[in-house]
Amino acid sequence: MPVNRRDRAQGSTAVLIRALLVVVAALALPGGRAATAQEPTGPPAAFIPPSSCVTSVADTVEARRVRVLQADGFDANSYGGERVATDASWAPARVVDLAPFGTGYAVLDGRAGELVRVSVDLTTWDVWAGEGPGPGELTEPRALATSGSGSGELLVLQGQPPAIHRFDGEGRFVDTFRLNSNPNDLGVTSDGRIWLTRDVWGLHLRSRPGMEAAVLISTDENGREAREHWSVTADSLDAARYNLGYVRVRVATGGRFAAIYFPASGIIELFDDGGQVRTLETCMPEELEDAYGRQLRETTSADISPGRPPVAEYSVDLLTDVRVGENGEVWALAGVRTEDGFFHIDRFDASGRNVGSILLSLDAPYQLQGIRLGLDPEREVVGFDPQEGHIFVYELSGS
Repeated sequence: MPVNRRDRAQGSTAVLIRALLVVVAALALPGGRAATAQEPTGPPAAFIPPSSCVTSVADTVEARRVRVLQADGFDANSYGGERVATDASWAPARVVDLAPFGTGYAVLDGRAGELVRVSVDLTTWDVWAGEGPGPGELTEPRALATSGSGSGELLVLQGQPPAIHRFDGEGRFVDTFRLNSNPNDLGVTSDGRIWLTRDVWGLHLRSRPGMEAAVLISTDENGREAREHWSVTADSLDAARYNLGYVRVRVATGGRFAAIYFPASGIIELFDDGGQVRTLETCMPEELEDAYGRQLRETTSADISPGRPPVAEYSVDLLTDVRVGENGEVWALAGVRTEDGFFHIDRFDASGRNVGSILLSLDAPYQLQGIRLGLDPEREVVGFDPQEGHIFVYELSGS
């Protein structure tokens, strides 16, 4: 299939901080010198520029933290909402994914290897799957996806061995099927097709001339009839979406639509009935773009151990979550603050037009580390601590 080579026009989106590649440089260092692994850039707040560029404002809302489900040892005085499940027999250990499901949330606990259905008020929960090697049991759970916003099916992607587990809307195990590849994220469209993304390791790709790496593939509902929808070669790595030596790629689905998004570049590619139809972007600050460019040159020319991607001290995720509507509308949650201190949700209509951002102020760090759009993407966001397992619900009033 043809390789996508189109460069990004000026402009992108905003959200999240994460460990990746070789140190993004010069933003906190005197004289504009590039940082190295021996020259840490200091605390993230000193190195991350205001990155959530907002072109037009649809509304400014109050984000009120209203509920929390806490893990053991959580400081009850560290938030302003109602504390629930204070004597819980279950609390999340390390949340690796969370998604609205039915009238509540599906939570994937990576440390305990559990799939849990939590009520909308966070007061009741059911463990739908536990850790183990058998059918319906999870080994290295990685991501989850829901088929529709109602009581549809729930799919769980596990790492080793690569497989997908399917559960119905009541939590009953349906089936498991193995995968030939090792993807990192998944989604499902209304026709039952399963969409899988793979991260891109640029140095690995450059070391194999002529190699083409599939970024987005889909299968039928049973994991067969694989189709390739987006790929990359060493020659196309200069496109803005591949702005780091190791690039994460995520997927979101809604109705017949699927979207892949690149958190570190803020670019979204929307697919309709399997074909790419448009590119959506928010904003990439020039300072960050320059730092990523230096980082990419360093990581692709460095002497890196075979089989191990280079790891940087800091990188910035300009996107933390994307929601696709039944008609192809898109909501993009940005997690790096604007110059005025706001996070924001960019909204795109079915034609791809940016119809204005919702600004929100969260009692959260400078850059969000785990947050998702809620049951209503314009009325709720759900945060979680990926290390400690706390889950927070924020209501957005005024939108």
